[in-house]
Amino acid sequence: MPALPLVASQVEAFQRMLTPTYLPGAEETGRVNLLNVTDNTRIKEELSRAAEQAPDVLLVYYVGYALFRRSQWYLTTANSTSAQVHVNGISLAELAGTIGESEHTAKVIVLDCAYLHTPEAGSELWQYAHEELHRTGDLLKNVCFLMASPKDAAYQREPRLAAPLTKLLEGGLRKNSVHLQLADIHDFLYEQFRLAGKATAAPLFYIPADMVKLELANNLKYIAFLEHKQAADRYFESENFAAAQPIYERAQHYYDTDDDVNAKTRFISFVLEAEKQFAQGQFAQAKKNYELAHELFDLAYVKQKTEQVIGQMAEGYFNTAQYEQAKAHYARLAATYPADTFFADRLRTCLHELKYGELIDSADEYYFRFDFENALGCYREALAIHEDRRTKRRMEECAQLMDKRATLREQLEAEIGKRVKAEVEQQFNAQFAETEQARLAELTLALTQKIQAETRADIDQRAWELIGQQTSPETYRLYCQLFPQGQHLAQATELARQPTKQCPAENGKHRDNGASNGHQTDADAWLDGHNEVGLVETNAASEFAGPSIAEPAPTEQSSEEILWDKALKESTVASFLAYINQTEESAHIAEAYYQIGQLRHQETQEPVAAPIILPGSYSTEEEQIFNPEELLWHQTVKDHTLEGYQAYLTQYPNRGHADEARSAMLRLQESAKMDEIKDWEMVTSTDTLEAYKAYISKYPFGNYYAKARFRIAKLEAELA
Repeated sequence: MPALPLVASQVEAFQRMLTPTYLPGAEETGRVNLLNVTDNTRIKEELSRAAEQAPDVLLVYYVGYALFRRSQWYLTTANSTSAQVHVNGISLAELAGTIGESEHTAKVIVLDCAYLHTPEAGSELWQYAHEELHRTGDLLKNVCFLMASPKDAAYQREPRLAAPLTKLLEGGLRKNSVHLQLADIHDFLYEQFRLAGKATAAPLFYIPADMVKLELANNLKYIAFLEHKQAADRYFESENFAAAQPIYERAQHYYDTDDDVNAKTRFISFVLEAEKQFAQGQFAQAKKNYELAHELFDLAYVKQKTEQVIGQMAEGYFNTAQYEQAKAHYARLAATYPADTFFADRLRTCLHELKYGELIDSADEYYFRFDFENALGCYREALAIHEDRRTKRRMEECAQLMDKRATLREQLEAEIGKRVKAEVEQQFNAQFAETEQARLAELTLALTQKIQAETRADIDQRAWELIGQQTSPETYRLYCQLFPQGQHLAQATELARQPTKQCPAENGKHRDNGASNGHQTDADAWLDGHNEVGLVETNAASEFAGPSIAEPAPTEQSSEEILWDKALKESTVASFLAYINQTEESAHIAEAYYQIGQLRHQETQEPVAAPIILPGSYSTEEEQIFNPEELLWHQTVKDHTLEGYQAYLTQYPNRGHADEARSAMLRLQESAKMDEIKDWEMVTSTDTLEAYKAYISKYPFGNYYAKARFRIAKLEAELA
């Protein structure tokens, strides 16, 4: 046979593995080395002696040639030939018989062979070898054969098992076991052949069923893993997680499928990351990592750290007025520490603030639905929790708006009443309209006659009273001429016939002698200035056209009402201006200005503001109304601002255009509220941090200020 140069080095490498470090129970005294021994008889004797001395396991490692002759496989010595291999070689059957006398010792035979054959016969040799292993193994129940594949040897012609076996014994496997079984060794060798691209040339293996779990070698990888794990566990139990982490990582380098080590490694990662985040003030992330660590191991250290983080988060939420989040954290702390009054007080404060926020939100919602009564109640309840300037201001606004709404309601009801009446009248058909007009004419005539009769009676009575102050036959005759149907006609006729001294109206007194001397009394002077024609009554209007003997000057109240009725009846700019000029302090002056504005608006079809009168543009009576107040009102309407109207009301609170100024202010306030509602809807649809900040900047006292602040805090927390 040609020499195999690698045999000696392979035997030496494998022999180095025959120690308790790699093979449990292997001792140097129980090791037999037969390198290049040519005497096959000696080989058989040494095998037999070793089998008898082996207490538990006999390991036979052969490296050299294997020849197939006459349906049998032979292991050859250095001086063998193909023709004489049956003489100085050892067949597999002889090898099994030599070591098989001891039935209680497990035998493991590793055949690291090189094959002499042609490539064309490789597949047949592999089949022969496979059959021979099973045939020989069937003879002995406690013999295991591990043989290099003939398929691989056809091309390499060198032993192939020493290197992977040495690698296995030196490194071990990633298996949760201190010892390696025969099946583990075979699986490892098969994987090595597969990685080398020779999966079809995998080693042949024969193992009886009761020897599959035979623990042949130490799993050094797992043993090293256990050593590191035990060291790391000591640090872990003492809560020195920083020191335990690198040791656990080294243990994972040897064996990375241990659930306990992997869990502790993750636990330490969570804890260390949480502590780092806690130191940096990232309490939300720290709490999350502490809770993840707690899910892995329920340690008091993690609970304590988690509660510290929750306390910091609760304080942060509380200080930034995020009471909903603060309430949840304080509730957890209060349940954990029931004896700590601080957490209970904080929780109570959060509940009050949340109640306050709910009341404010409800009040704002009522406010913008114009339900000022309910809004006022919610604001009052919120103010009972704690004082707030904005809440007080809103309460005042609600009260003011309720008053204004009541006023507007009255005005609207009156206006609606007028419009309804007008619409109802317009719905009458022509026939009913004519009938009503006829009835109205009749009623007007009757009313006119009644008024004329009452007026005549009143003038009659006043004239009689005046005549009673200047009694004379002439005055009584004048009365009879002026009032031919007067109620005192009979008495006046009788008194006119009597002498002057007998008139009872004089009460025993005569006229002043000055009258006979050419001096007239007041009654005589007045009577001389009027003739009978000028005193004839034509209608009610002529009776009030000027003073008469029967009509004294009207009082201030009756004059104002008469002028107002006249202005309403004529319904012209001139009539209302005349009323304003003569009754500047009356109750109808605002209505007069309103009617003037309406009349001019009908002419121009444009909003009427108080005009500036140029000299000569209007009459003297018209120019009198355009005083500094009118000029201020004109500028106020032109500017159309809340400040301008308020300045006008400050200067003229109960005059001129005060009601119009208040109505304009109310409309501007309502418009501003609607603008704020639109802006808020746009902000909520955008839902960005910049939009909410812009809203707060524009409306520092806005109705949605609290909601905007709440949303800003939430978005900032999400970004952090």
